[in-house]
Amino acid sequence: MRPLTYKLLPCLLLFYLAFSVKGQSEIDNTLDKLELNQALYPPEDILSTKSIVLLSVPEVSKRSEWMILVDELQQFLAEQGIDAVAYIENESLFSIPNKQLEIPEVLKKREIKNLILFTVKDKESSVFLAIGPYNGQASFFDKGASFWARQSSTLSPVTSELDTYFKTGALYRDNLLVNESAEFFLPEVNLGIVSKSIPPKLADFKVAIQAIDPSLFQQRGPAVLRYDNFYDQNSFQMTNTERNYQIEALAVDSTNNIFSREKKSTNQDLRKNGFQYELMYVSGPETKVYDWIAFPDRQPALDRVVHKFYLSDLRNNNIYVGKKWDASTDWSLALEHFLEQMNEVIRKNSN
Repeated sequence: MRPLTYKLLPCLLLFYLAFSVKGQSEIDNTLDKLELNQALYPPEDILSTKSIVLLSVPEVSKRSEWMILVDELQQFLAEQGIDAVAYIENESLFSIPNKQLEIPEVLKKREIKNLILFTVKDKESSVFLAIGPYNGQASFFDKGASFWARQSSTLSPVTSELDTYFKTGALYRDNLLVNESAEFFLPEVNLGIVSKSIPPKLADFKVAIQAIDPSLFQQRGPAVLRYDNFYDQNSFQMTNTERNYQIEALAVDSTNNIFSREKKSTNQDLRKNGFQYELMYVSGPETKVYDWIAFPDRQPALDRVVHKFYLSDLRNNNIYVGKKWDASTDWSLALEHFLEQMNEVIRKNSN
């Protein structure tokens, strides 16, 4: 340890004492949710290797509110020499129901060694920051891995503590040129060939719909770290339960041709049983949903997450999104509006 370390030991001790028993208990509970252990210090190679930031924000949130703190964090990381080469919005990994999407292939070639977990809502809400080893897999971190972690009402005390530690010179510093702006990467989504219509003979075929799988949100990694699941699991589960009630109501309604899809059934299985379409949806930042679904003459994308329902053709790569752009920030309204488009086509073609 370098001599400067000893000069700063009193400061480090003060930070340690400030990290009260109550605070330690809160961190322990938080890390228990993630199945992680507490580390005394950040990884030894954090200033000489590349890192990835897994950013967790609420589903219903404005980018302008949390981006201020993301910029503050990235500026601090750059000043210290922590090379955060990519930010991944955790919520975007769940844009397709019942799946966790992969990070872009380009990132897998960047030799990323460490992972930074960051949960944030706005300047009035507490933050959680953790730093540890990145496993390069879909789970992002291994069970029982050791992460340095802190929770605070603001970001400043956390960055101040890290700043004091890094000034000790205890870590080898090799990252000299670091990007001061956060660079975001989103998973790759290919929904298929977009058709701005509803199949005219929709009433002649069965439509499948799949319930939301609650087990997905109990898996270690990004699923647990989803902001709403992480901070209020009961409310998050309630939201999914309510959505499933609406899905079940469609499947048992004898006045339509929508039926539940078995979890393990393949598209071929469905087609053998008279199904031709599946009612699905995509969720994501409105700008990205616009990219994923080609549709002319829409209003400018806003700073929000939206849900868009569509019909997926089980025979090919076509999706039917309707003649009206009806995406909504409200999942239930998005479903209701698309069902109206489906029913309008059925009524028109039954006359």
